[in-house]
Amino acid sequence: MCFVLIRGGINGNTLFLSASEIEGIIDEYRLSVETALSMGQEKMRRGQAAEYRSEREAYVWRMLQGNREMALQAELRWLAQLRSGLEKKKEDE
Repeated sequence: MCFVLIRGGINGNTLFLSASEIEGIIDEYRLSVETALSMGQEKMRRGQAAEYRSEREAYVWRMLQGNREMALQAELRWLAQLRSGLEKKKEDE
């Protein structure tokens, strides 16, 4: 069983998380990132240009949403790397 050490826990105590607890945290976070990404993509798909006061304003909002989408995709790639790295650490032990 793999344990991760987290320093500075409650009252300065050291806390340990099991591999399954870490996996659970990663899965929960991945799901929240995927949900945010999906919601943003759906918002873009539906288009909301009618709500904007000008084409310039619509462009700014599209660019902001595109940037948010890229950040969320990067976060999903990072989570995949994290999971892969943890798997390799488990194999080493």
